[in-house]
Amino acid sequence: MKRAAGVALAVAFVLGGCTSTVAPTPTPASTPSPRPSPTDDGVVVLRFALAGEPGGFLPPATDPGAARIQALLYDALYRLDDRLAPVPELAAALPAASRDGKTWTIGLRDGVTFSDGSGLDAADVVTTLRLALSPACPFGDLCRTAAAVVSVTADDEGRVILKLRAPSAPLLAGLLAALPILPSDALEASLERLLAGAADIDGAALAATVERIAETTNAEACLVASPPLGCDPADHVRELESLLGAAGVALPEPRRFLDDTGTVDRSSYGSALLGAVRSLSDVLEAADLDRLASALPLLDLGRAPVGSGPYRLARYRPGSSVELERRDPGGEGVPQLVRAIVMRDPTEAVTALLSGEIDWLPDAAPELVPVLETDPTVRVAARPSGTYRAIVFNVRDGHPFADPLAREAFVRCLDREALVADATAGRGQPARGLVAPASWAFRDRAERGADAVAARALLETAGYRLGADGVYARDGRRLAGELLVRPGRADLAAMAAAAAAQLRGCGIELGVREVGFSPDVVLPQLEWPNAFETFLATLRTGSDPGEDLGWLASDRATGPANPGDANFGGWRDEITDGLLAQGAATLDARRRRTAYGELQDRLADLVPVWPIVHEMAHAAVSVRLRIGDGQVDPSLMTYESGLREWRIAPP
Repeated sequence: MKRAAGVALAVAFVLGGCTSTVAPTPTPASTPSPRPSPTDDGVVVLRFALAGEPGGFLPPATDPGAARIQALLYDALYRLDDRLAPVPELAAALPAASRDGKTWTIGLRDGVTFSDGSGLDAADVVTTLRLALSPACPFGDLCRTAAAVVSVTADDEGRVILKLRAPSAPLLAGLLAALPILPSDALEASLERLLAGAADIDGAALAATVERIAETTNAEACLVASPPLGCDPADHVRELESLLGAAGVALPEPRRFLDDTGTVDRSSYGSALLGAVRSLSDVLEAADLDRLASALPLLDLGRAPVGSGPYRLARYRPGSSVELERRDPGGEGVPQLVRAIVMRDPTEAVTALLSGEIDWLPDAAPELVPVLETDPTVRVAARPSGTYRAIVFNVRDGHPFADPLAREAFVRCLDREALVADATAGRGQPARGLVAPASWAFRDRAERGADAVAARALLETAGYRLGADGVYARDGRRLAGELLVRPGRADLAAMAAAAAAQLRGCGIELGVREVGFSPDVVLPQLEWPNAFETFLATLRTGSDPGEDLGWLASDRATGPANPGDANFGGWRDEITDGLLAQGAATLDARRRRTAYGELQDRLADLVPVWPIVHEMAHAAVSVRLRIGDGQVDPSLMTYESGLREWRIAPP
């Protein structure tokens, strides 16, 4: 799993973050009760805000808005419930695994149809999964996950057979619950139309053009303050548009590439055009399933998607809205139409929710949350976003924190609860584990709290001695360094300063300095030989505890053979490896929970990584949005998992 990280060292850290723009405060709605959702001839409509133009209607989803739309258009074999546990969706049951765990057999539900009326069967599942196995896999991060699969076939009974390289229970959530199943017949027909339109294109000449433009825009001559003409992808827009037009390929929607002023960023648009032309070149050179995989981003199915989900695309107005219509009647209060409205201005979106023009604001601007909190017609909340900040220690021999006592002393000195509360004005949520807090496998542990006396005792046990300057040292090496903070995040800067003060009280010296992002600073920490002692990283929790913890496997530790792998702290531990293997070897949830619980306990005790704070996401909903017997609760990390079951209560 790719992990982005903030950086620093010697004991040095980097606190990453983005600057947020404070928008004008909207006026709260004056009406004391929520306005009814508009109806089309009595049809219930769910309306929500899109922060930007959706990236597309064919997988993979490249932005949150597209992901929400695609979640209603498509089904996967499984879906994740509100505890991130896989449950059958298109599959009839959980996979039946062979004794060695390397063969999975999956039966399918009967009677499932796509939105074009065709039936869904094992051939569609096999085709979709084989696309993920192709060298030209079009499914982004899922391609790496799919590498655990050797082959996919269908048996005579219409079941899907997966052959795995090794037992891999995380594959269930990481791939089979994440990959929408596509209609094989519709894909082939769309590919035929694409090839017919490109029949007169000279593949060799097209490939040469792609190579020329790629070389021109990446030339050494471009690495100057005022690069010459041709270095900017924007310089090639007309040529690239002409190439796609000659093949009958629809151009990328320019509104996907707006800058902060609302103007099309022609450099980004040009890069997207070059990517599309490269895909076309790959299509003309490839064969069989690799050709289909290369073609997926270009297919006209991207404008008229065919899925098995509860909704179909009714209309798309670029720059304005996307409208989906329900394929079956549903029940009382179930939206028959879903209207996603493009609202790039956060203030506009908040005003629309307060005035009853929309029912759901999935991505509320944090600075506007206090306004939303004043309105009784709205329920607004923060939840963990899936990203958290954690200190990663370099535990390789020769580094101070190779000693587990030194690591324990470091974290015993820090008051996690106070750091988070003070830096976020009480709105933050401390991160107390490496597994998603909503997960069925999360092991919560009581907070031990800071203890400077105990921390000093641990350091002295580890051989450190307090110097005249108040800083501990061992073998002539002081526990001192610099805390690097990226500008623009006052909360993280405050947390950095508070952590430095706490550590100073335990004999560890850290300076705090704001510095912009620089590859010259970051990459030496991320890549072998990983010249750092401690590192404040930005990590993500995934859909399965095996993903959340698997990056700490010994074979993921960076070294000369894999300098850029995820385990940049160099943690190597046979017990960790064994517990990861136990969790991957079985589909039995109880046995997996036991293995991952023991592993979380071990990591909490030995502290190769110390989580600090969750990055929070904010959402707001009308109080009329219901699920089950209650209101939709946006404070839950997984509240969107029930989107298909949402209802709108009458006013």
